[in-house]
Amino acid sequence: MTSTNKTLTNVLSVKPLEIDTLKNIIDLSKQCSQFLLELDTKRQQILLNINNNENDFFDKNTEIVTQFNALFDPKIYKQRLQLFTEELEDTVNSYCRHEYIDDLIDVAYDKSVHVTYCQLCELTIR
Repeated sequence: MTSTNKTLTNVLSVKPLEIDTLKNIIDLSKQCSQFLLELDTKRQQILLNINNNENDFFDKNTEIVTQFNALFDPKIYKQRLQLFTEELEDTVNSYCRHEYIDDLIDVAYDKSVHVTYCQLCELTIR
């Protein structure tokens, strides 16, 4: 049986999903988290560039910065993206009967971190 055709044996019997589908959902969740970090970094860099601008355009046109801050309000987009990520993980949790594995992952030459993840869908417990 190929990996694209196999379904999880420990998936709830209501609506079995292919393991690849579950992994894609988890991957999307991880990408959303990464996007959130990158977006916040870019937002901070743009504000820094505005503050370091040598002319006084932004000082005279404060509504531009106000609109930018409203558009990329960290409280709003972080909350929405976090909710979306939680929904994705809830979807995986509702279909997979997790078989958890405790493991150590090397993060540096002399440092390891303890992680727990499902061997079926590879979802990591936070």
